[in-house]
Amino acid sequence: MGQPTGEGFAGPAALCVYLTGFGPFGEVSENPSATLVKELAAALGDANAATDPLSHQKKSIPPNSCPSSTPGTVGSPGITVKPAECNSPPTEAYVEKTRIKLCGWEVLEVSADAATEAAYRIHSALNNNRKQEQHLKQLETNDNSSDVGEGQRNHEANPSVPDGGRTEEPVALALHFGVNMKSNRWMLETNAKNDARFTCVDAKGCRPQTERISCCMPLEYRLRSSLCLEPIAANLRERGFPCGVSDDAGCFVCNFL
Repeated sequence: MGQPTGEGFAGPAALCVYLTGFGPFGEVSENPSATLVKELAAALGDANAATDPLSHQKKSIPPNSCPSSTPGTVGSPGITVKPAECNSPPTEAYVEKTRIKLCGWEVLEVSADAATEAAYRIHSALNNNRKQEQHLKQLETNDNSSDVGEGQRNHEANPSVPDGGRTEEPVALALHFGVNMKSNRWMLETNAKNDARFTCVDAKGCRPQTERISCCMPLEYRLRSSLCLEPIAANLRERGFPCGVSDDAGCFVCNFL
C-alpha cells in the first residue's frame, strides 16, 4: 500500500486515481499486475513505489516481469497489431497537463477477504480526495472572484467561453489490474458479476461455490463500468497494444473489485 510522496502539481486535480493489482497466486509466482501498479505509482508521484516493500506481499517484484506481446499477433478479430513502440513513463509535464492525482495504490493478496476489505479503503480514499479537490477548486474560484464581473461580461459576449464561476467535479477512478494466463492481449472489463464460484482456492484457502459477493444484490447481478471502453480499446490498438473489450471477468477474485 502506498500514498503519493512527490510534489505533484499546483492547483486542483481533474482525475483522482487509486491503483490496485494482485500478488502471486497458483502458478503465477511473479504477477505482472503488481509490476504495473508499482511502475505507474512511481510515474505518478510516489517516490517510494520502487523501493518500499509491498504491504501484502513481502517480496520485491522484478522490473521486467511483465511479459510483452509478440509483434504482429492478432489483437482482435481481423486486426493485426503492429509492433508496439518503446514508450517512456508519464513525464512530469504530462502529469501536470492531465492533472492526475494518485490517491493511493496497493498490491493485494489474492483472496476474497483482502479484496473485500480493499474495496472499502478505495472508496473512502477516492471520496475523501474528491472532496478535497472540490474544496481546492472552490478556493481557486473565490481567489478569482474579483474577475467575476469581467468574466461574466466576456461570457455574455462569447457564450463559448466557460463560466469562470463554475467548478467541475473531479473524476474518481478505481483502476485495477489482474492477469489472465490464457490471454495474449489486454482486456478491458465492462462489468463485475455478483457471483463467486472459485475454480481453485484463494490465498486464504477459501473456495466459495455460487455465492453472492454482495448480499445487497441478486446472484449474478452485474455492475457495469461507467467508462466507455470501446474507444479506449481502439486508442490502445492504434498505439500498438493488442487490446479488446470483455464482458466476463470470470468468477474469481477480480469480481470483488
